Amino acid sequence: MDSFVRAALYAGALSSCLGGSDPVEAPDPVEEPPPDTSIEGPGPIAESPVTFTLASREGATFECSLDGADFAACPSPITFDALELGAHRVEARATDALGTDPTPASADFTVVERADFPNLAVLEAGDAYGPERADGYWLFDHDRLAEELVPFYDRYPDDYDAIVTFTQFPVLMLPFARTLRFDVRGVGFEERYGAGAIGTDFSSEAGSAGELDGLVFMCDEAFWDRVAADDGEREILYVLAQEFGHRWAAYLPLPGDADPDVLRDTTGTHWSFTVGGLDAPSPMQVPDGFTLTDNADGTFLLKKAPLGASYASLDLYVMGLLPATDVPDFWFVRNPIPDMLTIDAWSDAGMTISGERTPVSFQDVVTALGPRVPSVEDAPKSFRTAFVAVVLPGTEPDPAFLEFVDQTRVAWESYFSETTRGLGNVDTALFDGTRDPR
Repeated sequence: MDSFVRAALYAGALSSCLGGSDPVEAPDPVEEPPPDTSIEGPGPIAESPVTFTLASREGATFECSLDGADFAACPSPITFDALELGAHRVEARATDALGTDPTPASADFTVVERADFPNLAVLEAGDAYGPERADGYWLFDHDRLAEELVPFYDRYPDDYDAIVTFTQFPVLMLPFARTLRFDVRGVGFEERYGAGAIGTDFSSEAGSAGELDGLVFMCDEAFWDRVAADDGEREILYVLAQEFGHRWAAYLPLPGDADPDVLRDTTGTHWSFTVGGLDAPSPMQVPDGFTLTDNADGTFLLKKAPLGASYASLDLYVMGLLPATDVPDFWFVRNPIPDMLTIDAWSDAGMTISGERTPVSFQDVVTALGPRVPSVEDAPKSFRTAFVAVVLPGTEPDPAFLEFVDQTRVAWESYFSETTRGLGNVDTALFDGTRDPR
């Protein structure tokens, strides 16, 4: 076969393999986009120096800009020190062989000086607050308190049993508490919330993985100034003891009674004013603790008690601090007349009620509910409690406000020890657990 014939055959075979004689167009090359950039920092409130971590795809380098300055090469992590107090913005963009991120990542933060308050956490208010009313008060969604604390767990370890919050701004809400974990038997949780409540855990709503037991909201400083003006006493620690105690207390029903709530008030969350024989003016008996004296003639004298510093033994049992054998029996007034508190109860003379004195054996209560689990021997006696100061977005914490919250925090440690008769304590330290030397 001559060379011409071979060339013709090869050409025909090639044409057949390519499906004909039409030329094949190569696909357009796929262009990869420039890199994306992400930035992580300490949160909306920070102390100088402030460190941010930048991220992008492998091989990228970074440029940063602080407060609108020109972009310049920067490492990751990058630390800004000697920052002025107030609002700042950091921007970062990644660059590699395919270009520069056209939409830099950014983070807004406010630098505050909190060297004097190392055991306070400062958070900006989230979506649960607002809008602001015409009278200057902010509305607040009671059911969303837990989610407001998610940023707390972005900055602090998950080792707190309770969190107490104060706001720098006035909120249209009274102090309240919310239990997140129903893990104690024999204190009335089943009767109050249903048997299925035991084992329920809502701590994840706040960002905790099962460590956080409860939350307390304590309003703002101006609220407590008004309380002091009205009552002549600053009741903040007493009320805090009550709200803190809601983690366990005031849920015991009266076994076998037609009205299982007879020992509780109309809200079902405090001891009724008709409960007598308690060995201390319990913070869980509202308002403000009462003494009820049997006049031995079918009447009883109800008086507001001085703001003492002791839970009743009944409270200490449900808190896991006192054995059942140390709780005295008590009594209550059945079918009281009047059946509600009146203004007379607030007077120095108090008010007189009538009704049937009904004794209660505490051992009968324990028998009906079953023993407390965990028992007093196994229940915790120390409660790690974080104090959080909440400010409006973009607002710097007022040093006077931080001082108020911190003074309350320090006082609460000693008050709780006193009000539990030295049987319990709270640790309010933040960070690595090192206690504030003050």
